[in-house]
Amino acid sequence: MHEIITIQLGHYANFVGTHFWNTQESYFTYGENEEPSPVDHNIHFRAGLGVGNVETFTPRALIYDLKGGFGSLRKINQLYQDEADLLKIRNLDLNSLWSGKNETRETSKVEKNRFQQALDEGAEPDHLTDETVRYWSDFNRLFYHPRSSVQYNEYEYANPLTPFDAFDLGSQLFESSDKEEDILDRQFRAFAEECDLMQGLQVLTTVDDAWGGFATNYLNNLRDEYPKTTIWTWALERSEKTTRDRVLSKTAASIQSLIGMLPSCTTYIPINIPRQSLKLPTYVKGYEPTSSWRTSALVAAALETSILPSRLKAAGSRRTLAEVSTLLNANGNQQISTLRMNALSENPEKSKNADPVEFFSDPVDLSWGGAEKHIFAGLDVLRGIRRSHDSPQKPDENVKGSRESQCYSDLRFPLLSTFPEIFQQEKNSDKSLNLGTALRTSSSVVEHLKTSQTLASRIIPVDERETITNGLGELQEAYEEGWGSDSDDFYD
Repeated sequence: MHEIITIQLGHYANFVGTHFWNTQESYFTYGENEEPSPVDHNIHFRAGLGVGNVETFTPRALIYDLKGGFGSLRKINQLYQDEADLLKIRNLDLNSLWSGKNETRETSKVEKNRFQQALDEGAEPDHLTDETVRYWSDFNRLFYHPRSSVQYNEYEYANPLTPFDAFDLGSQLFESSDKEEDILDRQFRAFAEECDLMQGLQVLTTVDDAWGGFATNYLNNLRDEYPKTTIWTWALERSEKTTRDRVLSKTAASIQSLIGMLPSCTTYIPINIPRQSLKLPTYVKGYEPTSSWRTSALVAAALETSILPSRLKAAGSRRTLAEVSTLLNANGNQQISTLRMNALSENPEKSKNADPVEFFSDPVDLSWGGAEKHIFAGLDVLRGIRRSHDSPQKPDENVKGSRESQCYSDLRFPLLSTFPEIFQQEKNSDKSLNLGTALRTSSSVVEHLKTSQTLASRIIPVDERETITNGLGELQEAYEEGWGSDSDDFYD
């Protein structure tokens, strides 16, 4: 069925993932009079049985976070534990199990916000605000399988005394956890074995903190176990006002993550969250760079639009992750792809002149994909969802001597009640927005790699410095020289 398993690593990655899953839920149709959805839900969702042998349909997802990071979300939800079981647990006589002295200590629980309470009661949910969204679970609309949630108690979310912020801390956490409990065997394999024909994996992770080290070890182990599986990594970086030492630590982690993960990735998409609204086009409004709920929504909209073709039912419209990777990485050694997004208007001239949202990379504040404008075209409607459009290799007219491979996707993106108001809609528009994205593999990333190499020679620990700087040099060569002949045959 061409299933895709999603792995979310870290608190911010779970913000992006929650927007993603809410959008997937919106594609479901429940009434006989509704037009069937063009999305094949079996690709991202798994069928199962809950309490009382009730059929369930939950995401194929592994969600990792630290202690306290799940907010009000419980590992065992209503689908898998009924009220009778809960009552038995509450009334359990501990003396019947243990003859010694008993002492009960309960950690403080995060109470559900009014939005989640309304969902539980089947009532109309309250309007979400920045004040009511503290955790990613506050705007979540789905139930997850108990196996999906993995919490690490060694570190506490947002604890300034023991910050989970250095690349090496993530590596150490993975190694220690893997020794105690084989992560792939006990956590991942159950989801993989449920798939008939796994299309690939998508990994959402921050790379400028400790989760970058955790993800590097995780991906390398996955690649050893599944050498031919397509793995897409959405590498998230958050720009923030902080100390000079923290900036250097974040930069070092990003570089270490890039070099550490890339050999295991089929496609690696670096996404730097815009830190100022001044960098965003006019159709983006209400953007607040300090709000995880708002910034993650911008990223999730681009992610959803760009990979929608991987889950369409129609065989002629579907583009698997492997097919898109082959298009983007035609030479086999250019896994880094860049992402940009544009709001499309029914008026072609407006779309033509609109600036795209650029996702930058933090170390040198350069666009991974260049700052040139891009025109999205080909709005072929497929039952309300747009089709993807591929292009062969062609030169980037704004970068001298450059070459690129591209894949376009267009979507009428649903603006749900859980989605913040960050887009300026046209008059008389419904609760959706025409979005277009471009995934590109371009030689314009060379400048970033060169600057990263210079930084690495100063900020990377001595024992890793030579390996990482040499790796960045090899990447530069792949993007400078890896485009083959300079002939113009690809225009034909």
